[in-house]
Amino acid sequence: FAYKNLYLTKQQDKALAAMWQAQRAFDEDSFQIALYGNENVTGFVDVIDEYSNTKAGNTAYYYAGCCAMKLGEFEDAVKYLKKFSTDDPILEPLSIGLLGDAYCELNELDKAVSKYEKAAKVADDEYMSPMFLSKAGLVYEKLGKYNKALDVYEKIKKEYDNSPQAASIDKYITRANLLKK
Repeated sequence: FAYKNLYLTKQQDKALAAMWQAQRAFDEDSFQIALYGNENVTGFVDVIDEYSNTKAGNTAYYYAGCCAMKLGEFEDAVKYLKKFSTDDPILEPLSIGLLGDAYCELNELDKAVSKYEKAAKVADDEYMSPMFLSKAGLVYEKLGKYNKALDVYEKIKKEYDNSPQAASIDKYITRANLLKK
């Protein structure tokens, strides 16, 4: 009781106070400062080091992963995003999809496609699901798995016919059909 209600509450407050400047730097696209900080800003990495056991520390993992992606530090992005956890209906699929992007950049395509499909399933909505499914289809094409790409594209056409991706999905279906022969 004391640990949770006294210690962790104080730690959470300290973490939030430390993190606000990093969030501001993030909002201003100063990803290097947001991630690593400077003499005036506590970066997300420092927040993680000091407060990883708090909700704010957990959130810092997500922000750190985003920053690392923007800086081209894809292995670090994977490291941070794998440690982030949430059940938020928007952040959860976004973080899984971002992890897929990081794997894609590292040319770990099997892991990437797995994350994209998981993100689409977790999102289960008209906007994010077809976006992640289309990414999965493109990765399946890179892997030479044209039947799987075709399945994903047809799912977009059938289940998410009002999405922006569905508007141009027929060309991807045609291409996957031509390539599988």
